[in-house]
Amino acid sequence: MRNEFSQFLHRAKFLKIRVLPNSKKNELREFCAEKNFAKIAITAPAFENRANDAIEKFFRKNFKIKIRITRGEKSRDKFLEILRI
Repeated sequence: MRNEFSQFLHRAKFLKIRVLPNSKKNELREFCAEKNFAKIAITAPAFENRANDAIEKFFRKNFKIKIRITRGEKSRDKFLEILRI
């Protein structure tokens, strides 16, 4: 699933995600290419923008891409623009 997701990210321009804050580890939990949707577990709490910062770091570290949150900064459901490094 991770390899498929990585290939998808390098082709796509946008992605919808659902964030699961306060998780035990940072990981990709679910992915559906047809719907441009992914569930991402993040250890950071949803407090003072920590989860959003952790999402950006997660994508930069694991998939070598930069993202920008275009919608849903204060929501678990987010819409991301995928930027190239």
